[in-house]
Amino acid sequence: MAELSTRANFLWALIGRVVYGLSQWGTIVALAKFGTVETVGVFSLALSVTAPPTTFLNLNLRNLYATDIEDRFAFASYQRLRYGTALGGLAICFGLAAGFGRTSAAVLAIALMGGAKAVETLLDFRYGIYQRFGRMDRYGQSLIVRGSFGTITLAVAMWATANLPVALLAMGGVWVVVLLALDVPRSRTIYQARASGPRGWSWPEVTSIGRLAFPLGVVALIDSFTQNLPRYLVEYYGGAQALGLYAPMTYVVVVGAAFTFAVGAPLAPRLAAFHVARDRRGFTRLSVRLIVLGAVMGVAGVVFAIALGEPFLALAYGPIFAEHDHVFVWIMVSGGLQYVMVLAMYPLTVARRLRIQALVFVAVALVTLGFGMRWVPGLGLLGAAYASVCGFAVGSVLALAANVFAVLSIPAKR
Repeated sequence: MAELSTRANFLWALIGRVVYGLSQWGTIVALAKFGTVETVGVFSLALSVTAPPTTFLNLNLRNLYATDIEDRFAFASYQRLRYGTALGGLAICFGLAAGFGRTSAAVLAIALMGGAKAVETLLDFRYGIYQRFGRMDRYGQSLIVRGSFGTITLAVAMWATANLPVALLAMGGVWVVVLLALDVPRSRTIYQARASGPRGWSWPEVTSIGRLAFPLGVVALIDSFTQNLPRYLVEYYGGAQALGLYAPMTYVVVVGAAFTFAVGAPLAPRLAAFHVARDRRGFTRLSVRLIVLGAVMGVAGVVFAIALGEPFLALAYGPIFAEHDHVFVWIMVSGGLQYVMVLAMYPLTVARRLRIQALVFVAVALVTLGFGMRWVPGLGLLGAAYASVCGFAVGSVLALAANVFAVLSIPAKR
């Protein structure tokens, strides 16, 4: 099965990510339309609680396998580790459900979300086969099918039952069907046709992969915690209803994040080529281009929020959300700063400035937590938005400064 062209792989990845991002936003819209503000709050809490542990235990194995072109480790060893981390993440989510759920419905929602996340990690690993062998059409199609049918099924279940656990169970069922009926057979066919190297697995290999992947999991954990921190603070100080008002507005930023991936991922190989060639000028120009694109996207989001925020929120979620259009503006400011920071990470990754990335995320988390604890009790949703703006402002400045040092560290051509 031949690889697609670079352009075709890029387009399929872009379409899949954008459609899936819109589907995530559509899920929130469906919950707001067919449920209550508290329903949205419980869903957002379940997502926020389960995201950090499952993101950490994902260990970025998809990218590790996809870039292991020398077949240092067998696919079966990667797969055994993925099964283990999926089960471990599920067990942790069950434990967190008992600790964070204030009601029986919340406990059940967190547990079911943990199950859906476990399925998602298994799907993500299958996507590594598509990425490895240049078939991102399969990746994009899986995201489109899973996102659209998952959202439609959840919406129908909410309309019919007004019961969040039932809706989550229905969505999770769709994900299981996509995994077993679509991605397992498709990825197996590609792997059997294209893969070479060892086929068996061994415990030493599994542990070696785990040690290699652990730092990547830590960075992903910090990133996930940082993005969810304002939601934790809103729920802690204001309860599920406050979170139900705040979280839907942040999902517009999630849709924009799909575009940052589509912009950054295809340009990363070109950045690497400049870095290897010690072309400081080319590396700098492309890095600046990435960062400016992030800033342009951020400005566009803020302008949209100022000009159309109130009618957009009323149409998408309901009149009660339109009353908080001023909060939406500051959420979009935070999102714009986040886009800049995320795109500034690509040059740092190419330059192998990996530790500084973790430090940047830690700084964002600490600043957000500090200002959030100060402002959220008194200002509510607006305080959470302010804290997020401050956190990502600091992160953007630190990431940009690290890029300057990364450029200066490029050795001169001989």
